[in-house]
Amino acid sequence: MSILSSDADLEEDPFNEKPSLIWRLISGTFKLVALLLLLLIAALCFVYYTSQQQPEFYKAAMKQEEAEDRAMGSKMETTALEIYNSALFPTTWEGTVSEMEINGWLASELPAKFPEMLPENIKDPRVSLDANELTIACRCRYKDLQGILVGKFDVFCTEQPNQVAVRIGSIRLGVLPFPVTQFADVITDLLRKSGYESSWSTQDGDPLLLVTVPDDHLVIHESYRIVAKSFDIKDKAISIIGETVEIEAIERDQRSARDYP
Repeated sequence: MSILSSDADLEEDPFNEKPSLIWRLISGTFKLVALLLLLLIAALCFVYYTSQQQPEFYKAAMKQEEAEDRAMGSKMETTALEIYNSALFPTTWEGTVSEMEINGWLASELPAKFPEMLPENIKDPRVSLDANELTIACRCRYKDLQGILVGKFDVFCTEQPNQVAVRIGSIRLGVLPFPVTQFADVITDLLRKSGYESSWSTQDGDPLLLVTVPDDHLVIHESYRIVAKSFDIKDKAISIIGETVEIEAIERDQRSARDYP
């Protein structure tokens, strides 16, 4: 008879529990890592899914027939030409461009006539116009993400002549907010290189970009100057009202203001 039986060895061996304990620790660690990976994958899938979601107006605009897009784009160019011709002479003028005209032009004329206007990572822009709100949506590639970029803005003229304010309500790629303030200096630099003076402010907590149109963009035949009076976003349309005045008259008014403060 042996001094120690095999059963006694298993029951009394103090090292018998260690492999089981180590395995439980390793197994638990693997389970935790696996759980975290699943959560990460789920989050990435959610971000990707939501980044692909299209606003209803964007879906409708992208389904527009090509022939209708061309017709609306041509109509917008006609409207713009009429506004331009009205502004060539001293008079008060106004014009209205509809949402359908803008989207038709973006779909048909922009890629055909001005393909270099859009960055390589932006495709198929479309707009929606509501009271005091311009929504722009487009297909976008930003870093490692691809999806639908949606921005909400309010655009209006300030009290300073020929200065336009762009209030940025939000810009998002899916559920991810676009960090506008981090790119403020880049936006300002791009505008400066294009000849536009700009500055940043806030309105009710939203970023506010102030852009002043250069004088040489507003002078006609060295005799007249365009003065924008209002820029309003109404339901499904943009309305602009302006005045073309003689430069000599402006200079006379400026001299009078200096002489009689």
